Amino acid sequence: MRINYSLIDIIDKGSKSSKIKELIHDLRSKQYVFSIVPEKLIHMNNGIKYYYVEAARNGSKMIINAYGAQADELFSEVHKYS
Repeated sequence: MRINYSLIDIIDKGSKSSKIKELIHDLRSKQYVFSIVPEKLIHMNNGIKYYYVEAARNGSKMIINAYGAQADELFSEVHKYS
């Protein structure tokens, strides 16, 4: 069995508008399941917040990384559904 991985990096560039809510909604509507959902945000050595999740569907896996304010938003959105 071959597993395909995709990687999405979401980096806080000071934007007030984020696409995280749309991304999570889109993944759920396409029947993705969040298979790895850490329970805490990670604070890197440089003080920046980091969060990641893994979404899986039919042998396809996607890792979503978020930094800064988007890490908080990704954490909140994913934990609404898991």
